[in-house]
Order: sequence, then structure tokens, then C-alpha cells
Amino acid sequence: MLVFILLFLMGNNMAETAGTKNRLDQQSSPYLKQHADNPVDWYPWGEEAIEKARREDKPIFLSIGYAACHWCHVMEHESFENAGIAKVLNEHFVSIKVDREERPDIDAIYMRAVQMMTGSGGWPLSVFLLPHNLKPFFGGTYFPPDSNYGRPGFKELILQISGIYKTRKADLEHDAEHLTKKLIEVSLVKRDQDALKKEILEQAAANILSHYDSDLGGFRGAPKFPSPTSLQFLIRQGASKSSRSLEARSAALLTLDQMALGGLYDQLGGGFHRYSTDERWFAPHFEKMLYDNAQLAKLYVQAWQLTGKLFYKQIAVETLDYMLREMKSPRGGFYSSQDADSEGAEGRFYTWTWEELSAALGDGEDLNLAAQQWGLTKEGNWEDGRNILHSTFRHSRESGNPEPSVNFIKKKLFEWRLKYKIPPATDEKVLADWNALAVAVFSYAGAVFGEERYLKAAEDAVAYAQKTFFKKAPEKAPGSNLGLVPGTFSVLHARAGNRDISGFLEDYASWILALTDLYEATLDIEHLNQARVIAKRMVAEFWQADSNAFRSFPKEGADPYLLTNIQESYDGVMPSGTSAAAEALLKIGRYFEDEEMTRIAERVLRAHVAEMEGSPAGVTHFLNVLSEHSEEPWQIEIAGTREDAKWQALWRVTREQWWPARMTALIEGGKGTFPWTIDLPAKPTREPQVYLCKGRNCLLPAKDPKKLAEFLDKEAPGWER
Repeated sequence: MLVFILLFLMGNNMAETAGTKNRLDQQSSPYLKQHADNPVDWYPWGEEAIEKARREDKPIFLSIGYAACHWCHVMEHESFENAGIAKVLNEHFVSIKVDREERPDIDAIYMRAVQMMTGSGGWPLSVFLLPHNLKPFFGGTYFPPDSNYGRPGFKELILQISGIYKTRKADLEHDAEHLTKKLIEVSLVKRDQDALKKEILEQAAANILSHYDSDLGGFRGAPKFPSPTSLQFLIRQGASKSSRSLEARSAALLTLDQMALGGLYDQLGGGFHRYSTDERWFAPHFEKMLYDNAQLAKLYVQAWQLTGKLFYKQIAVETLDYMLREMKSPRGGFYSSQDADSEGAEGRFYTWTWEELSAALGDGEDLNLAAQQWGLTKEGNWEDGRNILHSTFRHSRESGNPEPSVNFIKKKLFEWRLKYKIPPATDEKVLADWNALAVAVFSYAGAVFGEERYLKAAEDAVAYAQKTFFKKAPEKAPGSNLGLVPGTFSVLHARAGNRDISGFLEDYASWILALTDLYEATLDIEHLNQARVIAKRMVAEFWQADSNAFRSFPKEGADPYLLTNIQESYDGVMPSGTSAAAEALLKIGRYFEDEEMTRIAERVLRAHVAEMEGSPAGVTHFLNVLSEHSEEPWQIEIAGTREDAKWQALWRVTREQWWPARMTALIEGGKGTFPWTIDLPAKPTREPQVYLCKGRNCLLPAKDPKKLAEFLDKEAPGWER
């Protein structure tokens, strides 16, 4: 049917006119509110729209995007603000707009359907559904308003679909039924169990490195996306004893270097843009996402731990400070994203004309030095006579300390930009899983760098989550509150106005990992206890023992209009919910010696051996979890009084080292926190000391911070500094 529709498309252009307020004006999502002035009679997803489509027997046009999506804005301006196109949509369709960040469940189902139809996907996602059962029969991504370059025009497309629906509805129903059947089959497959072998990791490294761009970093071709889970895997392999360790280390570091030196990185304000449109990391799409920056900042912290090069610390700190300055809400949570566009053009806030540079720096030596440092020209190094800042010098990478004059110029440009340019819009939606990523990196960096302000940011975000996202079951009335057992938590994905959006697998898994990171940074056992409670709820809500898999959407409070409950295993820019859940249960299982948690984590890994062996690039976080599972963790047990300066010094030494698999415990009053921690004699010394153990075997206690640091430099896992 896809080919049948495309054969009938013709070209025609309609003028744009201003729209009037529609139903989306009452929604809380900034993305939906962006479309409130469209002449399209938009509905939010829900009963009102679906019942209208069924009552009037009209197909549904489902449009999915997000606030920072550049091509979503383009399609809005070209098509959804077009009065002629809106007229056709309003007469022949019921149009529904969905924020994919707010409703990843709807997006996951229909994205998979479009990928099955066309072989690719992306945003804006444009899908046409049958009204009576919401099954998809046609879809794509961005459509231009008029046919050109082999792409169908949107107006012609919707006219053609409307005509086919009225005259050949049975054909569409047949196609939709066939597609949905395949969709459900691949979504709910029973997974076999295969043996876990450490050799899988080395084979996967060879496969992934075969696609590595040894000149420019990242993986060959354009566009180039930061791939945090892939880089994490290369870092882990770089610290291993495998034959590919040196190659993996080189690949990870070169990629981190090139991303931070290129236009992908905001050279003035810190933080990474979404992706690079070219192979050189030079020209990005300029949106900034919370999840990108949280994950990448953690990788730069680890790169500093492993190499000691201050450049990596500089990038990590600048990125974290950007998140605190521009993405943190006054209430403690973190916003979702910042737009690519401002002043009606993409990248206008981040790019510079020569006239703007001259106004900010004058026409003297400062301007010349800026041009040399960031590759700036009078004609512009990008489009429309504008310049993208990208570092042309490597000395800053080696030292991490640019010349004082460069720092001075950087400060002047940053302040001028802030004063005279219009910043891109910020999507102030706060999402549970993305906030968990922020908590994880601020916890990790706060402990490694000894930065209390980072730890405070993590604690503030947890306090916000406890009020906003965590719903604890009442101590009485078992089975109430979404079926919660007393003493357990449910986790919300978001609060959308007065509506609670039930948490997805990613929300639960991400918060378990975040609270574990915060525990390891603070040794406050309450964080780990809370993580364990959430883990129990996650297993009860999402685990499917009969198929060795986690479902992505909750059983309780699930949307009744969803076609299926997907098992998501693909590790994209973020870990899949399944791989994150496996990691979370592995950590909780080890800390509490919980055999059930550990067993489920192992079953999930064994169920994905085929992908790890056959297509490792799509399951890189599964590989990270397998790597952690394959290593017996170091147990770092620290005794003494926290207020003691020597205790603090020992603690800092243990945190500065990178440990790919670690467990941390406090010994107070001679007693360890967990069953696996050692017990000291009845009258333990009050002198602070650190025990490094594996299993029940411990080295002699270290009492001198300097000697401990020297020992760890030789013996701890990681690279030579």
C-alpha cells in the first residue's frame, strides 16, 4: 500500500496563513503548546480524539515529535501552519499530536511500525491509523509541503490517503492487520537462554572497532552521533587485558577529543549539541539534550580518572556547570532540552558573523586571537556568512588550561552572547529517567572531584523526585495506589499538568542506578535502600519470567489504547530499559546478596547473547553489563569516623580511581554495612583505614592516603596514568 499511495502523488503549493488557538493550548507539554496556534484542529492523545475518529469514521493522522527537534519545527512551519493543508486534515482526518518525550510508549510502538514499513525512522514521526483499532497503515517521517527530489508532498499525500480510505478501506485494513501482527510478534518474542562467555566482549570489540573512524573519531559516515554506551564499552575494553585494549583506548580518547574540540561542543558555554551533520564533528544540529550531556559528562570524568589529563576534567566541569546554569529548575529537577533555533534560524545563538565578533571583541588582537583559536573568518566558515566555533589548537587538550588570554576572550564572547543574543527556548518538562541520569553524573563527579555543589545538585534532584515521581504505597490498605504492596514505590515518568504518566521500565531502572551512584558518593545507606525498594517494584511490574524479558510499559495504569507492550532491547543514545534494568539488578543483587535479583540480571544477559555476538553495535550497554558481570567487583570498605580529616583523605583517594566494577561500604563501630563486609575486632581502632577486598579476601588495611594512592596507581583496574 505504501507504493500504491506514492504513485498517485502530485505537486501543488499553498500559502501559509496564521493559525488560531486549538486544544493544544491547554496542554502542559511545551512541544504541544508550540502547535497551539496552528490552523490544524489538533487533539492530544486520548479518548476524545479517538472516539471522534470512530464516530465520524475518519483515519487518524498521528504526528510525534519533541520541542528541540529541528525538522519538527520545519514541518510545522511548512505544513501545519499552511491553511490549505490544515483544511484537508480537518475535513478528512482526526489529527493527534504527541510529545515523544512525554509519551515514549506511543512513540516506541509507532516508530517500530514505521521502521518496519520503510526501513528507517526519525522525528517528526508521521503515521496514519485506522480509527476503530489504531492500527497503522502508512507512515514516514518529515514530508515537505510539495513533492520534490523524489519525496512526496504532504498535501498530496493526505489527499491520496483520504481517497484510498474512502474507496479501498478493506485494502488498508488488510495491510494494517498484517503489519500489526508482525509488530506484536517481534515485540513479545520468547527469548532463549545462551551461555555467557567473556570471549563475547573481545569479539564485540573487534566488530565495533571495524566501523571506527581512525582519523576523526566516532563511527564512519555522516551524520555522527555521540554514542555514550559505545564509548563506555570502548573505555571498559581499553582497561581490559584483551588484545584489543590499546585500540579500544585510542578509539575512545580520540572520539572524546574530537567531539570536545569540534562545533558539536559549545566552546563558550559548555555542553554538547545533539549530533554532527558532517564527519568532522564540525556542524551540529544545535539542540542540546539533558540525556546527552549527563552521559557524556560522566565519560569525560572517567577519561580524566584514567589518564590524568586536565583537558577531560575541563570538559566535564564545563558541561556540568552548563547543566546547573541552564538546565536546573529552581525546584531541583532538570529540564529536558534546549532548542536548536532562535531568532527564526537554526544555530543563530551559537554562531557568529564577523560583525558580531568585532562588536564583542573590537578589531584588535583579541579578534585575531579568537579567529586563530576557533577557526573564524570574515566570510564565515559555515552557511549565511556565519562562523561555528571549533578549536584549532591541541595544546589546550594536552594541558587542560588554555592560555589566559584565550580564557579572557572566551569570557567576553560568552557575556556578549548572553547580553545581545536571544537564547533558544528551553523545554522545561521534567522527566524521571533523564533526571536520574543527571543525578548519576552529579553524584559521580561530585565524589571524584570533591565538589560539594555537584553532590548538592544530586541531592536536590532526588528530593524533587521524591515529591514528584515517587509514589509510596500506604502502610495500610494493601493493593491500593495502583496495586502497590505496602512499603514499595511506583515511579512516575512525568507529571503532565494534573495528569500522572505512569513510569516506564527506563524510569525504574535509571533511578535504581542513580540512587546507587548517590549512595556510593555519600555512603548514605538510605539511598541504596530506596533503590532496592524500587528494584522490587520494577521486577513485580515489568519482569516476564516466561519469556526471559522485561516489558517496557507498566501493567498497572497502562494506556488502554496501546497496541502492544514492547520488549525494547536496542541500546541507542541511551541504554535500553532492558539493559539498564539488568545493570540495576546486578548492582542491587551484589550489594544485598539478593540471589533473585542477580539471577534475573543473568537471565536477561543470557537472553541477549545472540545480539551481542551477531550485532553488537546495537546492544552496547548489554556489553557493558556483561563486562561488569564478568569481573569480580572490588569491595572498598572504609572504617573510621567520617568527620576525621584523614578519613576524608582516604575516601578521596579511593574515589579518584576508576573502578569498572566496585562496591563501597562503611564500617562503623566495627560492623560492616552489608553481609559481605568484614567485621573488625571487638575493640576496633579509631584510626581511619581502608580495606580492599574481593569476595572474603582482603588486603592489609591502608592507613596512609599517600601510600594508598601509590598502591592504587599500580594495582587498581584502569589505565596507566
